[in-house]
Amino acid sequence: MALLDLCRVVERENAAMGLLLALEPPTKGMLSEAASAGRFQLPGAPRTYPKVQIFTAEDFFDGKRPDLPDVSDTLKKAKRIEKTPDKPELGI
Repeated sequence: MALLDLCRVVERENAAMGLLLALEPPTKGMLSEAASAGRFQLPGAPRTYPKVQIFTAEDFFDGKRPDLPDVSDTLKKAKRIEKTPDKPELGI
């Protein structure tokens, strides 16, 4: 039921992606439902990603990671601009 709820929320909120964290391995029906949610493509990215993914505790401890887009280039920090505080003029 949690997967169906997640799929509905992703669709309703027009979310790019959703990730279900599970303690148990997913059933074939769950995998089918997640796959039916479609795929997501980050603008400018060359590939697509599953819109809904199931990630288990076993996956985590096996060193696996969810299939997410690498946004490190997209989210680079902008150059910092040093502002000087406005100093009131004394008018002398």
